[in-house]
Amino acid sequence: MVKVSGWSLPKARSEGPPFITKSQIVAVLEQVGVLLELDGANRFRVIAYQNASRALASLEEDLLTVVQEERITDVKGIGKGLGGLITRAVLEGTWGDLTSLYERIPPGLMEIIGIPGLGPKRARILHEELGVDSVESLKAACEMGHIAPLSGFGEKIQQKYLEGIELLRRYQGR
Repeated sequence: MVKVSGWSLPKARSEGPPFITKSQIVAVLEQVGVLLELDGANRFRVIAYQNASRALASLEEDLLTVVQEERITDVKGIGKGLGGLITRAVLEGTWGDLTSLYERIPPGLMEIIGIPGLGPKRARILHEELGVDSVESLKAACEMGHIAPLSGFGEKIQQKYLEGIELLRRYQGR
């Protein structure tokens, strides 16, 4: 299950550099990979963010030092574009174009990918085909039988989503 509560870009610290910490950047890169999938982005771009997140998470050196010495693109899995994004986050506390991505994706879509068996690809299909943009609209679509007829879904998956919604609600204490 993907943890989705509190998906937003971290605010820059008032004292820095680093204005954004390594752990914050790792979390953002992981989230952006999911958001790009929800947005229908090129698969290779999604993979680039996922790889960069893992590469940065396993970086043993101090991130600020690596950035200041302009060695961020030497880290395997971090190219020029993502290296620039990371550098700006660390040295300036800015996120560039990522702000619009976070604003473009309905928050409810981020919540429904927390349901077991429902990942970004299927969430995007449900959003495009049925207008599903929240747990409530997913539940309604399941209860009305609108999901089962979709290609690649079926009765079992529709029932699994209803069970997943119940599980999510219990987990959230609702």
